Amino acid sequence: MVKKWLCCPIIVVALLVIWGPIGSGQTSVLAPLQPSPTKDIVFAVGDIVQQGFEARAEATGQLMKKSLDENPGSIALLLGDNSNDDGSPESFNRLDRTVWGELNSRYQGRIYAAMGNHERWFDKVNPFHFFYWYNSAFDSWGNDWFDLHRSGWRFFRVNSETMARSHDLLQRMRRRETLEWFERELRRVPRDMCTAVFFHRPPFSSGNFASPGWVMPLYRKMYRYGVDWWGAGHDHIRDSLPPLDPDGNVDWTYGIPGDIVGTGGAIPHSLADPRTGRLREPRWKAYGEVVQVNALGILRLDVEPGKLQRQFISVTQEPGVEYPKTTITCHPNKPGYVESLDNPNP
Repeated sequence: MVKKWLCCPIIVVALLVIWGPIGSGQTSVLAPLQPSPTKDIVFAVGDIVQQGFEARAEATGQLMKKSLDENPGSIALLLGDNSNDDGSPESFNRLDRTVWGELNSRYQGRIYAAMGNHERWFDKVNPFHFFYWYNSAFDSWGNDWFDLHRSGWRFFRVNSETMARSHDLLQRMRRRETLEWFERELRRVPRDMCTAVFFHRPPFSSGNFASPGWVMPLYRKMYRYGVDWWGAGHDHIRDSLPPLDPDGNVDWTYGIPGDIVGTGGAIPHSLADPRTGRLREPRWKAYGEVVQVNALGILRLDVEPGKLQRQFISVTQEPGVEYPKTTITCHPNKPGYVESLDNPNP
């Protein structure tokens, strides 16, 4: 297949013009002309700049800048609410005044941003300021989805805000379009390729901000097609979750492990019950779940064919002290799994 494309450069160029580069939202199915590296490094964090907490965001931004500079070719996934106020021009100007503004302008092609709920408060129909600020991170203006390839992995970005239940016809169409695109692209993933998905709202959390009403239709498709890892923000904690099925049960064979990394600088959340104020134990603690509250830092993923290794990097990390590394290996999809029907109604 590769040799065929090499023999026909004119056809390749024409198709690239029509379809756009890999990651354009309408995924190219062209075989890569160059062999991919055997290892890549990906950093992830969300929920970054919030008014009154800019110093925290500056600290994680400096850590991200240092990490990208020390690892040429590495990329960053921003997990939504990167501007954690109201999506207004001023809120994005506030973001721009931190080192994150420099990262967005200087590290084009290395930063990929998902949309969060705060970033569309100002304009729910057309959150112009989000797309304008992240113009360098989007290969096509205004796409809600996106994918890229790294070391035998295919990373999908999905806008979890398109999944809101609503009576509004346009919103229902966006939800359906997102689900149709997602399933179509998951079906195209070769069996020897691993898959990862990142969005803003987490399907599960030991904190107070899991959003199954938004992302469970996505998660069921992820489980059906054997997705290997997911990343999210929204809950301002660091939560490393074991492999879970759509009912929240630990499934070591077919479940999907995930990470919540809402530790970019916004006001921290806790595990306190909002009704009683009592602190709760992490829900999946017995299965290796690690939760950190008031954490400030980023997640590092070392991506290789067939596996990835995840490790949290703290802003205040002591010399010689590292957070534990855990390895995720890719797995097949569960045979015979049938999704529940999607219900877009409120």
